[in-house]
Amino acid sequence: MSDRFGELLDKMRLIYNAKAADYGGNLKAAERFGVPAWVGCLIRANDKMARLQTFARQHSLTNESAYDSLLDLANYALLAYIELEREKEEENRILTALARPVEYPESLTAVLQKANSLGLYEPV
Repeated sequence: MSDRFGELLDKMRLIYNAKAADYGGNLKAAERFGVPAWVGCLIRANDKMARLQTFARQHSLTNESAYDSLLDLANYALLAYIELEREKEEENRILTALARPVEYPESLTAVLQKANSLGLYEPV
């Protein structure tokens, strides 16, 4: 890996940390609209692509440099990867849990006796 590549990765981390502090790591906001977090990252990445398309056409941007947009785009790609990975792990966890047999107590009487011993239930 070239030194410059490593430097840019370090800069990406600094940008990510600064924005996470400003925005509170709000990646899951898209989920409130029924959109998976990783897709929300892609939407934000698309916004950066739109800025870069403007730069390609006009050779200038307002409020943010093309360099900053490129680093943000790379960060959003990594964040989408992490969120997609997290979603898949959650799906696998649920599928694994569903595949296990459910253990039921031997009887309702045993449950009530346990609840009574814990002070959670008193027989009438």
